[in-house]
Amino acid sequence: MSNEAEVSVPEPAPSPSDIIKARASRVDYAEDMLGRKIGVKWLGPMGRVSLARIVGNADMGNEEVANHFTAAYAVCSIDNVVYAPPQNMAELEMMLQRLDDEGVICAMRLIMEQRVSMLNSKRGQDASKEASESLKNS
Repeated sequence: MSNEAEVSVPEPAPSPSDIIKARASRVDYAEDMLGRKIGVKWLGPMGRVSLARIVGNADMGNEEVANHFTAAYAVCSIDNVVYAPPQNMAELEMMLQRLDDEGVICAMRLIMEQRVSMLNSKRGQDASKEASESLKNS
């Protein structure tokens, strides 16, 4: 029997770049009301710009239309069938047709959950920084 105490070393916090890289490859899944498994990838700034280029300013100005197009653009799989991001309006409309209302609603919900998760993790990072600063200054 050893008298040595085990010491656990905490893992270093991920850097901001690590967080961005992990988020870029993030895919979340949920079932829509028809029972289909919908996969939604994280839609960062580049994805949103690519979507805006496909759709154009007129349609992106209409909130309901923009939400539907955003949901369709973010979907990367339906029932484990993987789809590449739409490259033009015809592909985007085809994805909307595949999703129908149930899939669009599911994708919108997943997108909102991703955003809330990002905001919550940001708040957690800010709170950690504030606590660290507070300890340094005491």
